[in-house]
Amino acid sequence: MCCGQYIIFFILIQTTPMHPELEKKAVVVLCVLVILAFLCGFDSLRAQQAQERVYADTEDHGSSFLTGNVSDAGNAVDGNIGTKANLSVNIAGTAWIRMNFLDVPPTGKPVHIKFGNNMGLLNVASGVSIQAYRNGVVVGEEKGMGGLLSLLNGAFVNEIIFVPSDENGVPVAYDAVRITLTGLVSLGLNLDVYYAYYLQDFVNDIVCNSPVEVLYGSTSGLVGGLNTIEDPQNAIDGNVSTNSILRSNISVTDKTFIKTLYNTSSQPGDSVRVVFKNPGGGLLDASLLASSFTIRTYHNDMDNGVLALDENLLSLSLLPGSSDLQVLTYPVDVAFNRIEVSVGEGLLNALSSLHVYEMERIPTAPDLINDMVYTCFGEEATLQVDQPLINATYYWYTTATGGSPVFSGISYTPDFTVSGTHYFYVSETRPGCTDESGRTPVQVVVHPYYSNPDISIENTTN
Repeated sequence: MCCGQYIIFFILIQTTPMHPELEKKAVVVLCVLVILAFLCGFDSLRAQQAQERVYADTEDHGSSFLTGNVSDAGNAVDGNIGTKANLSVNIAGTAWIRMNFLDVPPTGKPVHIKFGNNMGLLNVASGVSIQAYRNGVVVGEEKGMGGLLSLLNGAFVNEIIFVPSDENGVPVAYDAVRITLTGLVSLGLNLDVYYAYYLQDFVNDIVCNSPVEVLYGSTSGLVGGLNTIEDPQNAIDGNVSTNSILRSNISVTDKTFIKTLYNTSSQPGDSVRVVFKNPGGGLLDASLLASSFTIRTYHNDMDNGVLALDENLLSLSLLPGSSDLQVLTYPVDVAFNRIEVSVGEGLLNALSSLHVYEMERIPTAPDLINDMVYTCFGEEATLQVDQPLINATYYWYTTATGGSPVFSGISYTPDFTVSGTHYFYVSETRPGCTDESGRTPVQVVVHPYYSNPDISIENTTN
């Protein structure tokens, strides 16, 4: 739906003479259009709403006699992102687990399912399916795993997003999802199932720019007997003294990745920040980054594409106090809630391994209408945020870091007690969030007040 088209139509109606009866009908149309424009105008705000996970609460499971098994089934509904149930099958066996929601998801609400595998999924993809249920009855169309995920060949932990729908793509009401693993000829298969959840708006404010989870995967098996990924959780633990390790296989098309998930979407202009080290030794030059490893962003399961890592936009520096840990910061002009770092993929200068210490999302600091203001002592000077985000809170400070805000609001008029140069800083806290952006500085030059001098002229004679 394009709101701009409605607004143009609105203007045409207002400026075109018409019959009185038509004019009455036009008023009704205009009211509808105003509502549509209002809703469209707030789409971006809704996209930024902080959200929380609602996990499936109960489960039931089953398997074929002797040829299938389900173990630790309760782990799939315990609300713990690190525990898992396991489905295993042998020749022609089946195993399944159904995860049920006591709080029924709204129709059309996507369900997120985390699962993993320690062997090549390409061999089992056609034997994994997802089916929605309502009150114990099958609803919607069954989906094979291959239609929902870019299949991987090695060990992985990943998440799919599934909207239960009928054969025409129309969403259906559901209160449970079932994962079924079916054995193929002479294969012994395993699949880990961690959880199922949907997202709802948070009632309370949260820290929006901290990742809630890390996923990872590889299109290859072991590399020289080593796992392709080690300690993935270290990439989001907030500790720059710990790291995860990504290794690439010798095949030019192999890919090893690590992906962080957020409960909120970014705003265009927010940045990706990665702290990394080249274990092969030496610092990576900015001109070589894009051909050494890859950074992508996603909005849910939609790939926004590879970041170009343009040298004109890229910030690359050493981590303070380190001689070999580099910090990459790069702005992203579209909304995202997932960040992926990968090695391999046939890059020209692809690294054989990469140490990732932190993967972060950095909210952009607010823009100001003027970043330098001039005034005279005794006169007002108003500092104002440019294009403020709806319902965001703006805090004004007298220090670049630390301290307490002296004011909150879109605009701020300081009370100057002395002339000279003064500095103020403003940050943005988005709706539903508790974390602030960086601070944008503004310089205010207050010129002294000069009063008119008293001049007296005495009587003079020529």
